Amino acid sequence: MPGIRRCVHSHIAGTRSRPDIQETEVDVHGIAELWYDDREAFQRAAATPEMKRLTDDGARFVGRIKTYLVDEKPITPPRSCAARRPPLHTAAASPDPY
Repeated sequence: MPGIRRCVHSHIAGTRSRPDIQETEVDVHGIAELWYDDREAFQRAAATPEMKRLTDDGARFVGRIKTYLVDEKPITPPRSCAARRPPLHTAAASPDPY
């Protein structure tokens, strides 16, 4: 797909809770992340026929979804790119299995 820097599908393998923080009830089976160089690259990609095909395909098996646009704020930079601006990525969480 034009403009995508990275695509990651993460399937939930388990959970971890902490005794000092109350756990929320979230029914999620997977998270899909699409990474872009910046918001403009995302907007260009979102307007393509390829993105429409991708979202149409997802609608066939994803029952519910919540999509977030996030700006990454690295705490420790990757060793190979200490001074570059972090990319924009979207993350969509789906409560239905893939």
